[in-house]
Amino acid sequence: MNDHELRTLRALTARLLPGPPEDPDPGALEAGAAEAIARFLDAFAAGVPPIHATVDGGFVALDTVAELGWRIRLEGSHGLPEREFAGPVTGLAQRVGDGLALLDRRCRQAHGVDFADAPIDAQDATLDTVDEQLSDFVGLVMTLTVETVYGPTHYGGNRDGAAWKRLGWPGFTQPRGFTAAQVSEPDPGPVPARETATELGSGLSDNVGWTFGSG
Repeated sequence: MNDHELRTLRALTARLLPGPPEDPDPGALEAGAAEAIARFLDAFAAGVPPIHATVDGGFVALDTVAELGWRIRLEGSHGLPEREFAGPVTGLAQRVGDGLALLDRRCRQAHGVDFADAPIDAQDATLDTVDEQLSDFVGLVMTLTVETVYGPTHYGGNRDGAAWKRLGWPGFTQPRGFTAAQVSEPDPGPVPARETATELGSGLSDNVGWTFGSG
């Protein structure tokens, strides 16, 4: 991702999840969401791709099969036979790059400047335009933004755990182990109602095929 694309992505994430002065809590800009997304899209520039974080702050080395799968997701198939066994794939990095270029075009058409150079009201007007292609891209970036801002700090998009602090959540504490009593005895207090499969399913939403910290 070049400097202009990163600047545009910063501006976009800042409108999707605003921080001060619109919201007193840190937003996407303060959390470093754009930088974390860019790092993820260019994951294979690192010796160990920052895809699956470990408890100690490092990342899990990918085996051959996992690396191929992630390269297809992020980089696309590029006509390579080993990547097109299920057909051609447009990588996530290209989808984001193409979407940022589209966002600039739409903003220039309506307001005469690139998205990052437009005032906030013009940026919001551009995002509110009825445009299915642009809406699909914005939805994709919204998913990435939420996952980076509220995901583990290892990925760089939840600086100092700011998003967790405002929710009152201390962050990940596993693995911490369990006592023999915790393993063998019922938990104290009332037993919570068990959710049905339907109720569980209703809380799930589509994503872009990856989740920070998923292993």
